[in-house]
Amino acid sequence: MPDEKPSSPKKHEELTYTEKVWHTVGIVAIVAILILIARVAFGVLLMALAGCLISVYFHGLGDVIQRKTKWSRQARLLF
Repeated sequence: MPDEKPSSPKKHEELTYTEKVWHTVGIVAIVAILILIARVAFGVLLMALAGCLISVYFHGLGDVIQRKTKWSRQARLLF
């Protein structure tokens, strides 16, 4: 039939108000969870950095002790 239009792809249907609210709640929940994870990860990374700095300090202190006393590496790291 010549008057029929070819079927076009289905258009995106508009969401209902309830669906929009659920989408918004989901997005807010995901953002809140990501913020909490970032806060915990920051604490862990800060502790790792502090551990590295403390180990560098004690290694340097051990080098000073070795220069003054000529002790071995194992002995100087005990102090």
